[in-house]
Amino acid sequence: MLKDAAAPTSGAGDAAGIRKIKPPIDRDAARAVIRRLLAEAVPGRFICVPKQWCAATARQGWRIVTVEDARFVGVACDEADIVVTPVMLRFGTCRSSALLLSGQSLRRSGAVEIYGLDSRKMEKAVGRAEMRVVFAQEQLQRPWAKHRTYDWRTGLFDA
Repeated sequence: MLKDAAAPTSGAGDAAGIRKIKPPIDRDAARAVIRRLLAEAVPGRFICVPKQWCAATARQGWRIVTVEDARFVGVACDEADIVVTPVMLRFGTCRSSALLLSGQSLRRSGAVEIYGLDSRKMEKAVGRAEMRVVFAQEQLQRPWAKHRTYDWRTGLFDA
């Protein structure tokens, strides 16, 4: 587990609506912890660090990390094949090409189904199945899906 001491606030605390500012993380230490968790995890079962993340290796060989603390999303993207977080992020994809499912993307797409392709069709993937991703809401042009594009912060609908 990585140490996580919140920086002191101005004294008003959370009662006044002021969030505690969390210090930056040690990315190298975080990367080492995620690698260790993925190596130690029994296939098909998650191993967790409370209030930070959980990691597992799927039967298909995919490395899956769920992230609770947004500071760990970048490291998770670098180490996993699938990253899931309820956090509303300012970016929509991982630079490593890992599949990123965030609060914002799930709001737009709805449920997501991920499954491995037949091993006979595996060309790119070495040692793990290629994944097929199906979103419940493929298009948002339907009147009953428009609410998924509403951003309550700006009061506008996303394009």
